[in-house]
Amino acid sequence: MPTPTLRTGLPPIHATVDEQNSASLALLARLGFGHERDVAEPNGSTTRVLFVDHPRD
Repeated sequence: MPTPTLRTGLPPIHATVDEQNSASLALLARLGFGHERDVAEPNGSTTRVLFVDHPRD
């Protein structure tokens, strides 16, 4: 299955952030990133995987 692309022809942008990093999560939300999934790390922490699939107007 092909990767979906933006109207600009670019693929979606992904970001990974520690779930406790509230400042980065807030900034990414303001930039239009949405939650894709959580990843349980071996050390017991959780990493959030975020994405944006459209340019922000």
